[in-house]
Amino acid sequence: MAIAESLALVGLRMIASPVMNKLVDKGFAYVGMDVPRDLKDLVDIYLPQIVIATRASEETDIDMPQLKSWLQRLKDTYEEAEDILDEVEYQTIAESIKQEKRAFTVRITSLPLIKPLAEYTDKKGKKLSFLSSNKRKLWFQLNKLKKDVKGLIPVAKLLYAVRTQPTETPIGETSSVPKSTIFVGHDGEHRLIVDDLLKEPVPTKNKSYSVVAIVGIGGAGKTTLAQHVYHDHDVTKHFDVKMWVSLTRKMDLIKHTKAMIESATSGKKCPQSSTLDALQSILVEILSQSKRALLVLDDLWYIKSVEEDLLCNRNDENEDWDSLLAPLNSTQGVILLTSRSKKLPTVLESETKLLNLRELTKDDSMKLFRFYAGLDKMDKSPVKNELEEISVDIVKNLSGLPLAIKSVAFQLCRTRDVSKWREIQEMDDLNEPKTALMWSYQQLDKALQRCFLFCSVFPKGSMFTKEGLPLKWLASNCIRSDNKNVESIGAKYFDELVSLFFFQPVFLSGYFVVHDVFHDLAESLTREEIFRIEDEQAVEIPLTVHHLSIAVQNIEHHVPSICKLEKLRTLIFLQTLQDSKINLDKIFKKLKKLRILVLNLSPGITQLPKTVCNLKYLKFLDFFRSSINQVPESLSSLHLLCILDLPFTLPVLPKSMSNLRNLRYVSVTDKTGHSRPRIPLWRDVGKVTSLRTLPEFHVTKEKGYELQQLRNLRELKGFLKISGLENVSHKDEAAEVKLKDKNLNSLTFEWNSDSNGRNSDFETIKCLQPPKLLSSLSIIGYSADRYPTWLGDESIRHVRRLWLGGCKFLDVLPSNLYMWKYCEEIILYQLLSLKELPAFPLCLKKLIILTCPFLVFISEEALIMSNKEVQLNHHLLLEEGFVLSKVAEMLEAARKWSDEIIGYYQRLMHFEFEMLHQISKKLAEKDLTKELQILAGAQGNTLPLYDQLQAWWNCHQERVKFINSRVLEAKQFDLPSSLTSLRLGHCNITDKALSDCLRNLCSLQNLQLEALMSLVTLPLELTMLQLSRLRILIIRSCWLLKSLGALHKLYLEKLDVNCCPCLEFETENGGSALTSSLQWLKIGWCTISSGILRGEFPKLNYIEFEGCQSSSSLPVEKLASVEYLILLYCADICSLSGLHLLRNLKTLRLKLVPNLQVQDLLQSFPNCMHELQTDNLEILKIYSSETFIPPRHLVLEHLQQETLSSEDLSLLHSIEGLCFFCCKIKSVPTNFATLSSLQKIQFIDCPNISQLPELPKSVQWIKIKGCPALKERSQKNGEDWPKIADIKYKAIE
Repeated sequence: MAIAESLALVGLRMIASPVMNKLVDKGFAYVGMDVPRDLKDLVDIYLPQIVIATRASEETDIDMPQLKSWLQRLKDTYEEAEDILDEVEYQTIAESIKQEKRAFTVRITSLPLIKPLAEYTDKKGKKLSFLSSNKRKLWFQLNKLKKDVKGLIPVAKLLYAVRTQPTETPIGETSSVPKSTIFVGHDGEHRLIVDDLLKEPVPTKNKSYSVVAIVGIGGAGKTTLAQHVYHDHDVTKHFDVKMWVSLTRKMDLIKHTKAMIESATSGKKCPQSSTLDALQSILVEILSQSKRALLVLDDLWYIKSVEEDLLCNRNDENEDWDSLLAPLNSTQGVILLTSRSKKLPTVLESETKLLNLRELTKDDSMKLFRFYAGLDKMDKSPVKNELEEISVDIVKNLSGLPLAIKSVAFQLCRTRDVSKWREIQEMDDLNEPKTALMWSYQQLDKALQRCFLFCSVFPKGSMFTKEGLPLKWLASNCIRSDNKNVESIGAKYFDELVSLFFFQPVFLSGYFVVHDVFHDLAESLTREEIFRIEDEQAVEIPLTVHHLSIAVQNIEHHVPSICKLEKLRTLIFLQTLQDSKINLDKIFKKLKKLRILVLNLSPGITQLPKTVCNLKYLKFLDFFRSSINQVPESLSSLHLLCILDLPFTLPVLPKSMSNLRNLRYVSVTDKTGHSRPRIPLWRDVGKVTSLRTLPEFHVTKEKGYELQQLRNLRELKGFLKISGLENVSHKDEAAEVKLKDKNLNSLTFEWNSDSNGRNSDFETIKCLQPPKLLSSLSIIGYSADRYPTWLGDESIRHVRRLWLGGCKFLDVLPSNLYMWKYCEEIILYQLLSLKELPAFPLCLKKLIILTCPFLVFISEEALIMSNKEVQLNHHLLLEEGFVLSKVAEMLEAARKWSDEIIGYYQRLMHFEFEMLHQISKKLAEKDLTKELQILAGAQGNTLPLYDQLQAWWNCHQERVKFINSRVLEAKQFDLPSSLTSLRLGHCNITDKALSDCLRNLCSLQNLQLEALMSLVTLPLELTMLQLSRLRILIIRSCWLLKSLGALHKLYLEKLDVNCCPCLEFETENGGSALTSSLQWLKIGWCTISSGILRGEFPKLNYIEFEGCQSSSSLPVEKLASVEYLILLYCADICSLSGLHLLRNLKTLRLKLVPNLQVQDLLQSFPNCMHELQTDNLEILKIYSSETFIPPRHLVLEHLQQETLSSEDLSLLHSIEGLCFFCCKIKSVPTNFATLSSLQKIQFIDCPNISQLPELPKSVQWIKIKGCPALKERSQKNGEDWPKIADIKYKAIE
């Protein structure tokens, strides 16, 4: 039998699997009869023979159409019986629920109806009338199956071959993934491509990007080469933005644009938008902020022939390519593509550099084969010598194709059986890539074959995760096992397909795609069972299709064909449907056998169609990409449902959700694809005993929401948050839960502010002992003053992350914390009684301590000094008048310019009030009631500013005294040298204490200091030199901080200083206190001098000054590497000397710099910038001189003028992008149409603009947001619609 024909029968051997035994045994148990002897023989004797026969049929060249016919009939019968088995399970659950409501339970296995079948039936089945219709139907189906199997026996004897091997071999615990990978060959091509990419693109009239194409046959290594180029050091350094898109065979503008956005933003999921305009608006905004962008288009398909040109119009597809690549015109872009054909879309054809990828040389091929076949690791032996001789012939036959070499070699790596190697050596057509890959496929376990073939229901380039794809395999019966741990089997299958190169990783961490050549193979083997709709025009769908995906937004033309697919098991909507609910209802009424349903509904559909709830066999339901906020109560009737993915917009669940007894996985996902650790209240969840995941359980005092609901959920794993613990009435409730017996790795215990009290909280948490292998533990709002005993057990020491927050009576941390040898992260937040820290774990990497008022960091020097000496030393720091005047100046300026800073100040006062209030209650020497009342009022900003600051200063003096009083009783805190990240906020720490804390942190990379009101100077040189790995320093609201110490000795890359009004940025000798290694600098609401940028900063790329007091001149001439210069609310700056020397400047933003002398800028203004943002129209007059070339993009923000003159606009003749942001202008000049180069126009939050001007024909993209009048006039029936109707991309919000 031909290979392709026999492979179409993959999965038929399942008839002899444990599933068949389950079908027979469970089916007759439900009917209430003994299994007939001849049916037992069928399972035990005949079916194994059938399996051997089908295996033999795959290994012979005898063409037997009758065999295929019989097998197809057997398969159909089996699937019908499988439906009945699901019906049995459904009815069993339904009856069980009914019995519960009647207050008693009847178990089917205990029914006294089980008698020999002969007592109830003759050959015609006349005596079966006592059975219900469902049971009668099942009985006939089972006997029909028996008859069909027996009828196959004569055919089986023709092919019978004595050969034994299990039908499904479980994969072992060990992984065959190689410990390392190598890149062999194509070094020359790699260098050539990199050199081409680094060349500046030569813009043409229609596009501003260049194209490099890697062309070669499937499996030649195009993708691997492109991946190495993509991650090349020089390429990464050269491009600001890099994007990788795995293309599908049919152009999918929305999917590919989303992929570009996610790749450009380093894997962040993009908003789930249904419109191309909105998505491309986001992409253009990202790219317009970059100077250079690289786009990799992997596996481009463009089949163009004379015949096709006669049959269809290729202009549509070329227009799609134009649309997809249009956003690249907003930057200097380079496209690197891989393709099997030299024929490219028209937009990519002109001036494209083609690189024909040659096959690997003989030596490179042999090197690659030896690596993946494990020959290099074998000890010398006669067997190795023989295998090496064989390998020479095998490699010769593989024609230098990397994928074929790796795939075949990896399969052979598993065996040292010489005969197996000779079998592949003797294959005549191995030099055909598909033959080699088919051979690799045939070596897979049959369960793996099913799982792999299922993937072809998704378009080429679709991304999968190890957690998500196996759940679909489970729901589609690709994985069959009675093992409770069936998920772990799925994970092992996934790993196996990765190790054998069927799956390959992509740029997003944790995501994989099916290699395009293997995807082709899967498609060729599943044409009768798997189908994809990728065009809105009607197509003929084979009636044998079991799995269907739909990648169009309108299915109206496909509804009749879909409704005929009576055998359909899987239905996946890949794009947001714009159809009415009527079409969906038609489909769901017909497709009764669906097991998997993935919905992607339009925003207009907010209620889940009720017809979904009639799909009683459904096992997988995913509608998280929809805006559903209401589901029918009948959803709880889907008793077989195993996996449910809900949208975060869903506020409540059906009252009877507990009827979903088979549910294993439930999750709440937002539209960006991120899981949310929350779920609506779920009554009687304890009845769903098969549940594996439950993101959150909220305890209430209402029946059905008690903590005991978790008792029977023995299969729970992963993350669990238990909130509302204040509602636990007795410790016995907590004891019944038995958390320690569950397979959880992350636990959060949360009480709210009105907790019952210390003893109650302690008794509750004492009984909530976590499982042994817990990796993350969070305790929030706990009111007891002691820890549960289990926190000191050996079992808890596997915790990697500990978070204690709002635990107001805990004064110490667990004493055994240093023994938690795996703990890498500790977060301490609002521990209002915490007085000391224990020894931390030696492996700790991240430590956060915020708002701990009684925690005092003491220096080594302070421990040996007297109280008086310490107090005197501290009061020498800064004078009251100096501090208060500086803070007042900062806040007065902020009131004028920035609401954001005022809001931050109010939040700061809230935390200061919390800290000072706690201190004053116990230790203050004088009554601070009045001051604290003023501070409480400061949170609402209702009192005079100076009164607030004076009250704060008086309370701060008491804090100083408190620090002094703690010297003798406090201990010095030693932080582990393993720390890489440290954040301290609202803590009591002095200069020398900070220096001592940092002294040994040689691994520290990130340091954040927030609201440390006792800090005056950063450490000096001796300490700073030990922080050799510190790269990021963030300092916020340290009001008394005056000196950066020896900061200039660090090798910092990023410095962010905000709201430190007393801080000076110069050294004692007048030099800059900044380090020359800086790449990113932001200073806000501080005082800066003209010398702050004095010195050499060869790597400085980004500078931002916000709300800073300064001298009148800011010299910038030495900042040759700066690309972004931003000045906000800087009223003192009058000149920017040397601005014209910033040759690399891409973006200049000048907002509320009112005294900047535009006349001086005429002498020093940069040319050819990418973007200028300003609120000063006077700056535009610079472009009246032919000496200066306008930027590519201009943002006019916060303009106070009501009009914009035609003269101002005429100066911008060459700009490509223009944005009006938060402007008061009422009208736009009528000469707008003269901006012949304008491609992108935006009106954002400009409510006074009443109408659009006439726009130039060059505009391709328009965005209107926060402009009510413009929005109304720009609708399809609006007065301004004719002005924008021909614009390709429109985003009107």
